[in-house]
Amino acid sequence: MSSTEDSKTKFRDQRRQLLRLGAAGMPMVLTLGAGASGGPLISQLQCVITLPGSIRILVDDDGAAWVGNGNLKKKKGKYKSKDINNFKDNADFSFPSSSAPSQFRPGSCSGDGDGDGDGDSSSSCYELYSLDAYQLITPGDYVDVNGSWNLGSDAASLYVALSARQADLSPNSSWPGISCIVSILNYLG
Repeated sequence: MSSTEDSKTKFRDQRRQLLRLGAAGMPMVLTLGAGASGGPLISQLQCVITLPGSIRILVDDDGAAWVGNGNLKKKKGKYKSKDINNFKDNADFSFPSSSAPSQFRPGSCSGDGDGDGDGDSSSSCYELYSLDAYQLITPGDYVDVNGSWNLGSDAASLYVALSARQADLSPNSSWPGISCIVSILNYLG
C-alpha cells in the first residue's frame, strides 16, 4: 500500500471513530473549538441554503408534496381542484405519501362543489407553504444536540424535511441545497 492510500485509510478510520463518538452521545467532542477563531469542527452543520427564487410547497393529507412556484388562491377557504391539478402538473418536484411530517399536513379535510359551474370541486385537504426568493435556510439549526432533526411547523422546517427526503430519493438532483443536506445526513449517519 502506498503512503497516499495509508493516509486516506487513516483519515477514514478517524472520521468513523469521530462519528461513533457522536452517535454514542458525546457531542462535546464534536463541537470543540478549532483554531484561533474558535469555530466549531462541524462544518457540515454550518452550510446555508439560499433559495434561488420563491418556492411554494403544497401538501396533502397523506403527506405527499409538490414544490413549484405556481399560485393557488382560496375561494371560501378552499382551493379549486382545477388550480390544485394545475399546480401539481407544473411542479418542479413531487414527493410520495408520507414525505411531509404530520405537523405540515392539513388538519380536517372536506370536499364539496365550489359553485363555479365548471364541474370542478374544491378541497380543504391541502396546505400551502411559501418561501421567499433568496431566503436563507441553515439546516444545521434544525439538528439538536443528540444529532436528531428538530423541526418546527414553519415553511423553512418543511423545506428541510423535504430536502432530507430528496436526499434519500435522489441525492444528485437539482434540488436547491441538496449538497448541504447530503453533507449533514452523512455527518449524522
